[in-house]
Amino acid sequence: MSALVSNTVSKADSGSVSIKLIQCSKTFGNGAPALEPIDLEVHPGETLVLLGPSGCGKTTTLRMIAGLEFPDAGGRILFGDEDVTDLPIERRGVGMVFQSYALFPNMTVGENIAYGLRIRGIAAAERLTRIDDLLELVQLQGFAQRRIDQLSGGQKQRVALARALAVEPRVLLLDEPLTALDAKLRESLRADLNSLLRKLGITAIYVTHDQGEAMALGDRIVVMERGRIAQIGSPQEIYYQPANLFVADFIGNMNRISGAVQDGQLQTVAGTLALPEQQTPLQHGAQATAMFRPEDVQLAVPDGSGEGLDGCIMSSFFMGDRTRLMIDVGQALPIIVDASGRVSWHAGERVNLRIAPQAMLGVLPSPTDNQGVPS
Repeated sequence: MSALVSNTVSKADSGSVSIKLIQCSKTFGNGAPALEPIDLEVHPGETLVLLGPSGCGKTTTLRMIAGLEFPDAGGRILFGDEDVTDLPIERRGVGMVFQSYALFPNMTVGENIAYGLRIRGIAAAERLTRIDDLLELVQLQGFAQRRIDQLSGGQKQRVALARALAVEPRVLLLDEPLTALDAKLRESLRADLNSLLRKLGITAIYVTHDQGEAMALGDRIVVMERGRIAQIGSPQEIYYQPANLFVADFIGNMNRISGAVQDGQLQTVAGTLALPEQQTPLQHGAQATAMFRPEDVQLAVPDGSGEGLDGCIMSSFFMGDRTRLMIDVGQALPIIVDASGRVSWHAGERVNLRIAPQAMLGVLPSPTDNQGVPS
């Protein structure tokens, strides 16, 4: 392990900085609220992912933490016990990695990495040592004299990360850093970044609209919707215990099937499904909607038992590790099923769908009011 990594890890172990946002909102000059008042705590040394669609407020939140934007009156931002609300970015001790890399094209790789160190008056000998350590950290040994225009997109992103880490920041902020890369490279760098963040133990906040990145990188995920926090939880909690319909629909693919509740079952035009036990059972005869994930559906040939849902395959898409099926069950939307890639299913084929009660993420009265997903 390099000296830089050892030093960073020891600092993290001795107490990485926590971050608190207290009633932070943001209204821009045109009067449009970009962010409603939010309270948020980032634990020391964790990687927190801000996830949501465009315009949800995730980048505004990141920029306020960085000191590139300031909250409306009354909002406070704390790094540990220090109130940094009014401090500019250069006095907060943060490192930032942008989607656009923001590298200096007239400088070499080494000069880009050393830029912040030179501004801080770090001696030349120490700068050279730090550059070598960082290039080893991001697996770019021997690239110090390389020009920026000689690098691939993935290499540029590694240089940007090394430059952000060079000044040993208290907090690392990453604003959709992998979006501009192709899918295969993005997946590879995501794995490398995950390993690096775990090794460093630095408090990190990562902004993305990519659910896969959020699930892979986040110790916790903050799902944002229209300037508000919709849910905070671990990747498993967000996926399997969504707090409301927005989260359920935004994270992964979600199926819905509606019918009438009868004796603990959901009666639909396509058949019956056994319902999970609920803290607040639905009344007999009530209209309800059950929700479940594509990977939790078991397919079989119809047997006439009346159990499960009978449907007809509308289309079939081979995706390598799985086959995605769209199945008509007589409702407004088809059911999406992810079946084993080694089993062949064809359009027009009749099938039976079984969903275990424990695989249902929620059963809501119909029509829904978008207030929550009871467990």
